[in-house]
Amino acid sequence: MKTIENVTIYKCDFCKKELKRKHAMANHEEKCNCNPLNFRACTNGCVFLERETIDVDFEIGYDYGNGETQYSTKQVNAFKCTKFDKIMYPFSIEKSSALEKHPETFEYQEPMPKECEGFSNEDKFWNF
Repeated sequence: MKTIENVTIYKCDFCKKELKRKHAMANHEEKCNCNPLNFRACTNGCVFLERETIDVDFEIGYDYGNGETQYSTKQVNAFKCTKFDKIMYPFSIEKSSALEKHPETFEYQEPMPKECEGFSNEDKFWNF
């Protein structure tokens, strides 16, 4: 085992992660799940949040024979707010590059709000 002296270690202000590079830690803290700026009201146990499978149309190519764009449909997991009847995506999608790579998947979805006037976690676990 080697003991390395005089090495700077950067610790995340929100979780216990440690890194040796300052820019890597800055990038981590910006996207850290424990960062209060990244909390979403829906994911804190809202009773109106449900998982749903939706159909998404995406372009698969262009048919030069008849001059039309061809489309296909795929099923995608999403979150639905039953109170406001909205399809939403979580913060993990925002912090990844999924929005840029697959814009057709999230075309009819909106990001989960940081604060929501309709949030309720009443009787979620105790309602028998």
